Amino acid sequence: AVNAAACNEVTFTVVVTVKPTLTANLANPAIICSGEAIAAVAPTSNIAGTTYTWTAVAAGVTGEANQTVGVASFSTGILTNATATDGTVTYTVKAVNAAACNEVTFTVVVTVYPKPKLTLNDTTVCTNTQIRLNLTATPGTISWTGPNGFTSSIQNPTIQNADSTLHQGNYIVEVTNGDGCKTKDTAFVDILPLPQKPNASGDQHCGPSFLNFTASGCAGQITWFNTQFGSNIEGTGTTFTSPVLSENTNYFASCTDIKGCESAVRTVATGVISEIPKFTLVAVDPTCNGFNGLANGKVLINKTKATDQFSWNLDYPYANKPPTPFVQIPLNGEIINTISTPLKNYDYRYTVRVKSVDGCTADELVILTNNCDECEREFCPPVNAIRSKK
Repeated sequence: AVNAAACNEVTFTVVVTVKPTLTANLANPAIICSGEAIAAVAPTSNIAGTTYTWTAVAAGVTGEANQTVGVASFSTGILTNATATDGTVTYTVKAVNAAACNEVTFTVVVTVYPKPKLTLNDTTVCTNTQIRLNLTATPGTISWTGPNGFTSSIQNPTIQNADSTLHQGNYIVEVTNGDGCKTKDTAFVDILPLPQKPNASGDQHCGPSFLNFTASGCAGQITWFNTQFGSNIEGTGTTFTSPVLSENTNYFASCTDIKGCESAVRTVATGVISEIPKFTLVAVDPTCNGFNGLANGKVLINKTKATDQFSWNLDYPYANKPPTPFVQIPLNGEIINTISTPLKNYDYRYTVRVKSVDGCTADELVILTNNCDECEREFCPPVNAIRSKK
């Protein structure tokens, strides 16, 4: 410093500090899917030590938060988009640096894509039935994985002949939408064992009739069918009465347990309709000798089977008097003979019972008569008349 009026000069120093102008920005980070977050990323700044605060405004997104304390990098918490369209969060970021003469404000917009929505439930099936994986999902690419190397790319895949050793376990599905966002879910498939087939027995009747069938050994419901593998149900319960049958007929019983699983095999029960014996009787009346009948009346039987047996008693009906024991029918068919001392004009009533090898019986009545009348005729039939010389 110089002044003419002064006797001296003065020298001093003035220091001017020029602070730099702060610049800062952040390119919008990668678009994210719902349920994800932006990891810490440092904005670009021309001065080291810059810190950042921000406020957040969301549209269709939850999880946004303001940052009120200065930090060195930008990040977000987990952002969730529960809608079906893209959502956004707009962050207004303030950059501050003590070495700078200004503050800088910039905007970061984070786009949040929705994830595929899907519904998948656990399922329980019976052994040997079909497994159906039921997935409800928004459009996208589907990828299934599961036990025994299972894979599929269709929405509702099926597996035939369910087997607990091969197919039971967790089935995982991943759905990827057009934005590349993925959603996973898991369903457990439980495969139940089958009950044992029930015990069943049929019935037998001589000639056409209703038959009663019975079954047991099932902790559930017994169902009766008319085939081994068909679905035509004839009845339910431990007992079943058939319609009138005229021939041997099989019915099949299955067991369905309390969980709805049916035995793999049905038990066959046979209804037997046995034939009632059919036969005819021929009465051969006693021969007359004059006015007297001989003890040679007999009953013949025919049209029987070789295995049939017969019994008879004098009188009607059968067993009205003690019958004879059942015996084989003779080859000549003579089942009753040698009627002793037949009375004149007296009917001898015989009831004959024939029994088949199945125990079926039939009764027939036959009548033998002494027709040797007392008369004034030259002869009484059936004695032969011989003309003699006088």
